[in-house]
Amino acid sequence: MAWVVSGVFVLSAFAGGILWRQSKVNRAAAQVFELESSDEQQAEALRLFDEAVRARYEERAQGAMNAIAAARRADPQLRSVDVLVGEIALDQKDPETLRRAAEYALERGENESSANLLNALEVWMRRGEKGTDKAGQLAEQFLSDAAEAEPSNAAVYFFRGELSRLLGDGRKAHRYLLSALHLQQPWRSAALLENKLQIAASEAAEGGAPVIAAPPTDQAEVILALRRAIKSGSTTKEDLVEFVRATPTAQILVLVADPALGSSHEAIESEAVHRRMDSSVPHSGMSRPETAE
Repeated sequence: MAWVVSGVFVLSAFAGGILWRQSKVNRAAAQVFELESSDEQQAEALRLFDEAVRARYEERAQGAMNAIAAARRADPQLRSVDVLVGEIALDQKDPETLRRAAEYALERGENESSANLLNALEVWMRRGEKGTDKAGQLAEQFLSDAAEAEPSNAAVYFFRGELSRLLGDGRKAHRYLLSALHLQQPWRSAALLENKLQIAASEAAEGGAPVIAAPPTDQAEVILALRRAIKSGSTTKEDLVEFVRATPTAQILVLVADPALGSSHEAIESEAVHRRMDSSVPHSGMSRPETAE
């Protein structure tokens, strides 16, 4: 999601109207006739969608919209089209197209979190019409719905932080922005790779293989300690809480799926540990942010 709203090209009302009418016709046809696209049509639709994304980031808004319309014609069931249209509308400061994009995405039952984020952005763009207080409350409700639909959507927490800052609530702004930071995709994290490497090295050493690895970080030490406790069958709540305290949520979700830590999954899901997470980890308990005050 582009947070600095900018763009060189302005979408024409004519082209936008054609896109939306075509979108509505395609949706109706798909519902009535349950059209199924061939493999070739789906592949072409995906190619066009990629072209639209590339055009959007190259600030070729009209080219992006043309590619979107062609992709929708190739495969009326193609997902995420409306959200991309909404992002282009955001770049172009077009709140009405943004509103319709979010509405259509929710009608199609897809990208609920992103669609509600678009709704929040549209409301905030129109705060001059609604009043800042009312727009802020409505935007916060949309963001709450977005977080409920996809608790791991970092963009939602980024905008919640920005919204709280603009509304003068520095404490909430700090919490939400910290949440966004911790919710970055785990595969972008060198720390996750380090932790997985340490687990692999530990497993290899136990199997008698020669291992050369850097000394584990403090975070990796906590994870290895949990692994040893799991293997010995002596895992305690304190082991789990320390693991949760030291490990970002995005990494927790990946690591507990690892066979090396798999038996910790049910325990980490327990309400008791969740309560400890809410009080000790700033980015946890995100579907209930009011409890983290």
